[in-house]
Amino acid sequence: MNPLRKYVPPSDRFAEILCGLIMLLTFTLAGGVMEASPDKLVLGAVSCALAWGVIDGAIFMLNSLFQRGRQEKLVAEIRTLDRETAVARLREGFDHRYSAVISPEMREEIYHDVIDVALESEPYRPWFTREEVYGGLGLLAIEAICSIPAIAPLIILEDDVNALRISNILLLATMAVIGYYWAGWSGWQGAMRFVIAGFVLALGLVMVGVAILMGG
Repeated sequence: MNPLRKYVPPSDRFAEILCGLIMLLTFTLAGGVMEASPDKLVLGAVSCALAWGVIDGAIFMLNSLFQRGRQEKLVAEIRTLDRETAVARLREGFDHRYSAVISPEMREEIYHDVIDVALESEPYRPWFTREEVYGGLGLLAIEAICSIPAIAPLIILEDDVNALRISNILLLATMAVIGYYWAGWSGWQGAMRFVIAGFVLALGLVMVGVAILMGG
């Protein structure tokens, strides 16, 4: 199994790839306006991708730890409540999330099962798991891979202007491809996948423009 698929949820993969591409495109466009040399652009693009990957990986790990901490807090709260109050607390927290896919009867069974498990389990202090560390490293790898379309033309081609143009075109094309696959993963089919891909591309261009206008 692909380790990225195993440890990094699809929503995180798509979102971080898109953010990484936007950051790189912002950097290369700004570098072109400032007429930076290809060597500086390559170094800057790689540094940008790796720095963003480290940030994303750390945030992913911290968010995972936060979610498990909230889960343990809920379990600790359930231990202090009588069963009827505990079930009402679970209904309040989860009915609106799962009412469309789980029947009321099944939800009630699940809530009682959650209470039984909570009462039998021992309190613990959440800490980073191996899966979360691998997920953080996976996001770092994703950002590094995203830098390839940006830096390859700058390394291979001798014409600085054409290299930068091709680099930007490849980044834009990659954004469209990510939007296309993101749409498919979300359940869109047929022509709507191309519509979503175009929307993602347009959104990325707008975000790049905003970042440049604000000095990014």
